[in-house]
Amino acid sequence: MEDRTTACLRLAERWVYGTAGNEEYRPTASGNARGTEASDGASSSWAQAVRDLSALPARGSAEQANATARHVLENCHLDDASLETVGVAILTLLHGGETDTAVAWCDTMREEAAGREATTWLAMLECVRAAIALQHGDLATAVRLAGSGYERLPASAWGVFIGFPLSVLLLVNTALDSHRAVTELLRQVVPEAMFDTVWGLHYLQARGHHHLATDRALSAVSDFRACGDLAERLNLDHRALCPWRNDLALANLRLGRTVLALQLLTEQLEQPGLSPRDKGVALRLLAACSEPERRRELLERAIDQLERAEDRLELSRALAEMSHVLHESGQSDRARSMARRAAQGTRVCQTDGEAAAAGEQDRDGAAPNRTAPGSPVVLLSATEQLSEAELRVAVLAARGHTNREISGQLFITVSTVEQHLTRIYRKLGVNRRSNLPTQLAHWRESTEGRPALD
Repeated sequence: MEDRTTACLRLAERWVYGTAGNEEYRPTASGNARGTEASDGASSSWAQAVRDLSALPARGSAEQANATARHVLENCHLDDASLETVGVAILTLLHGGETDTAVAWCDTMREEAAGREATTWLAMLECVRAAIALQHGDLATAVRLAGSGYERLPASAWGVFIGFPLSVLLLVNTALDSHRAVTELLRQVVPEAMFDTVWGLHYLQARGHHHLATDRALSAVSDFRACGDLAERLNLDHRALCPWRNDLALANLRLGRTVLALQLLTEQLEQPGLSPRDKGVALRLLAACSEPERRRELLERAIDQLERAEDRLELSRALAEMSHVLHESGQSDRARSMARRAAQGTRVCQTDGEAAAAGEQDRDGAAPNRTAPGSPVVLLSATEQLSEAELRVAVLAARGHTNREISGQLFITVSTVEQHLTRIYRKLGVNRRSNLPTQLAHWRESTEGRPALD
């Protein structure tokens, strides 16, 4: 049993702190680790699977990692020594594309933890389940479970692990444009030691996305670069842990650094065993920095990958961008179809998937008497037109340009850009900048005779 506990603790240490400088543990050709003596029987087999799991992020295939993770979960015990082991195994299945299996194991473990009133277990497993929901664009479930898990323990009890719930909450609130909530979360003091762990990696990534969403692209670049540096220093620059190259490319695109973004995306797409989600995001961003004639083909490939990944949020973004490309090429019918799919996907992202699975209350598809944050709003008046100046600002904002970039391109002040956007949002019924591409496509549909401004 000592070998079993030692394997758990070794995995926890390697997952959190990486493998840099850890020379005493290196997988041999047979998969065993030097310095570890296994006992006979089932415990030995399980412990060896745990040791293999800790080595796989650096060298194993997704299929091998998934098989090892399943073996660990099928033979694990709910005790303090295996908490991190269970979390790593479930997240391995998620990153390996076995989402349904990951969800099933996570929910089973959550039920057992709740029955035992194991607060620490329940807190961690709710955060794991929130991370799964976020990976698939289920924002409502992610924010609910991450918040619940985070609040089950005082900040002092989380230690360096506090970066896990915080990173999920930061990402999902940023996606919901709940920037006031993000500001409050960033006020939480975190241990300095967290930035030497995988949780520091995720925290930096999440904070970088908040900077990007609030027009602070340079700060985002700083955080995403720090992600890459930390991943390399900890020897955790693994395809599934943190796609920092995609993030850094997006930030550089916002700054107009197309060549650098292209280089980063090329490196990302060359990563071995890239997940469909990360590949789809890379292809979508690659389309944004490619010549117009390549964009459609790249977006088609991105949409295919994101459909396979079942990430509704990223898929909606790719569909909205495809709608814009099709509209520019004169294919209005297909553009409208893509815009509708994007809008529908955005609405689904706001719906609590777990609550919907537990009991569907609105079977005829009618919308309830509330508007979810960020969901597309029906225009109150199709006759209320955008002025030429407003349309120029709207087109650039929909393409992802910051207010300062729009100011420079149109030779107007930042204040004027902000005033235009205020009127644009009111006229189009937009309450989030990320919904502007879809609502602008709807407006163009209702005013088909107006010339497009490029």
